[in-house]
Amino acid sequence: KTPQEGAYRTKETHITVALDGGKTVNAIVREPLDAPADRPACLFLHGSGTGKSSEAFGDVANAMASAGITTLVPDKRLDNYTMLHRDYVSSAHDYAKSLEILRKWPGVSRSETGIYAESEGTWIATVLTQQHPDLAFAILTSPPVVSGRQQMTLAATNYLTAAGAPDAVKQLIPRITSLGTQRMGLAYADFDAAKYRTSLTMPLLIN
Repeated sequence: KTPQEGAYRTKETHITVALDGGKTVNAIVREPLDAPADRPACLFLHGSGTGKSSEAFGDVANAMASAGITTLVPDKRLDNYTMLHRDYVSSAHDYAKSLEILRKWPGVSRSETGIYAESEGTWIATVLTQQHPDLAFAILTSPPVVSGRQQMTLAATNYLTAAGAPDAVKQLIPRITSLGTQRMGLAYADFDAAKYRTSLTMPLLIN
């Protein structure tokens, strides 16, 4: 019988994850108390709107823990993540450090460890699944269905509409975002998520 939410009391542990280059991020591990060993585990990947482990995924991560799944929510590394520069392959490498900690956590089954990602984080998740094809599962919430460049156009247009900008100004946005972005450092606008999708061979939930 599959344990349900609330089946176990949970324990929360705050840790530090070492990244390359001497950088570190904070993280929170939530685990079920008195649960059987060799249990499943889940690593959480942030979308564009969240960054702090203390402010994101607390409800879902704790609910999973209460059902017998150990969870790890790390901070998003922000020193190399800006509006103008984002490297999803590098971000996947950073998340892999947390993944390895989770897989070695007491009581966790390495072969039953998977990931949960939201929005922009689902792009990073596909890179991570390519690098770690033995992941047990992947949960992708609100994955983008258009390119980064198209998302920029939609976001900028919606912002200007909300701000009451004239139509003439809003009509400039598609022209601007159609230009080359390399010189501005916006290479991530053309991140090709499609080439990583073939790595999603594990049990997959998209919602």
